[in-house]
Amino acid sequence: MKKFTLIELLVVIAIIGILASLLLPVLGKARKKSKVVVCLNNMKSLNTAIFLYTDDNDGYVPAAPNTSTSWDDLLIGYDGQNREITNEYSFDVDDYGNSLKLYHCPENKYANSANAAGRELIKRSYGLTSGIDKSQLPGGGGRNNLGLSRGGWWTENAFGNSEAAQWSMSLSAINDSATSIMMTEVNTDRQDEEGLLAPLGSHPDAVLSSTQVAEDVTYNPTKHVKPFSQNYLFVDGHVSLMYLQSLAGGIAVDMFETSDASGTYFDCQD
Repeated sequence: MKKFTLIELLVVIAIIGILASLLLPVLGKARKKSKVVVCLNNMKSLNTAIFLYTDDNDGYVPAAPNTSTSWDDLLIGYDGQNREITNEYSFDVDDYGNSLKLYHCPENKYANSANAAGRELIKRSYGLTSGIDKSQLPGGGGRNNLGLSRGGWWTENAFGNSEAAQWSMSLSAINDSATSIMMTEVNTDRQDEEGLLAPLGSHPDAVLSSTQVAEDVTYNPTKHVKPFSQNYLFVDGHVSLMYLQSLAGGIAVDMFETSDASGTYFDCQD
């Protein structure tokens, strides 16, 4: 039986090392792409839940009535996730484990670190586009909020805490569903750095303005495979991984800097 010489063994080890160095980057990219796909599929499933909700609510998308209730709370019974609203308006890992991953992009941490009360709260990776009826915008300002659902903070603090003060758009009122963004990703890493506790079921970052989206994308420009890109769910139901600037939709505006979403893909009201 022939024995390998030391030189032959070293050659084999060197070849294996070269092959590994070639394969590892490819495997890393494939892993990141698989996370993008999981995130994309989550948004498609949430789109189905929202459409089921609109069927029971005269075509209107969810709108938070106050800071204790977020749009995702209103999807209970539609999203297939087994959970109950409590007076804590958030969901503990101890109670739900990994069962609420529909609201979680695998590029994000699943839960906040334990707080002073020892609770780990499940995060939400997705937000609806923030909308305020144009007729109610103060002095023409706030035009970064031209989405389709008003957040609970605005409803409670600026428009009166009541069901009548809730505001969202009906799907039939949106002129071009293929170029109107319904849902975007939320950068939970930025939340951590800013000390913002924004778990599933709470109002912070439940809806996002166009400027908040730009801040998120800029904070972590390589979250997904393409730089300055993330997944967006459009009203017609398609989901696309898109570069932020491409959301200008042909309007001559810098999406990284503008505070006016008029005419862009964030504008659901024109």
